[in-house]
Amino acid sequence: MKNLTEVQKAYIAGFVDGEGAIGINTTGHLSKKGYKCYTVYFKITNTNKDVLNSIRSWSGLWQVKPQNLSNSPIERFSKNCKPQWKWQLFSNEVRMFLPLLLPYLQIKKRVAELVLTMLGERRVRGRHLSEDELARNHQLYLEAKKLNQRGFHASI
Repeated sequence: MKNLTEVQKAYIAGFVDGEGAIGINTTGHLSKKGYKCYTVYFKITNTNKDVLNSIRSWSGLWQVKPQNLSNSPIERFSKNCKPQWKWQLFSNEVRMFLPLLLPYLQIKKRVAELVLTMLGERRVRGRHLSEDELARNHQLYLEAKKLNQRGFHASI
């Protein structure tokens, strides 16, 4: 990963707040032991490929790819839409990159903190999670899901 200037960090954080997605998903399947599996996600989607390429260039992480609209609710409208592009990071990149943006995030700061908590508590390969760790992951997932819920919610 490249060294980012403070201006670049703030710019990317603003872009993430406006156009990005950060959160925790459940994979929908159970582990061999019958526990839910969770993954983190971090991506920015936009119709302006150049701005995403700038972010990729500044960070030196991953690549910009076309956003696949198949199986999405907007697929039927995609004929009338500009092509969309995404810049996506995976767990190890998120673990390194997200702390750099944290001081500048406004809207997605709490979700970013939850993601970093989950990544910080992740098990070492080969060691299974305890019941308490599994319960904690589930709570992190539920809180992130609530924060990422669309629409107006008086409780948030």
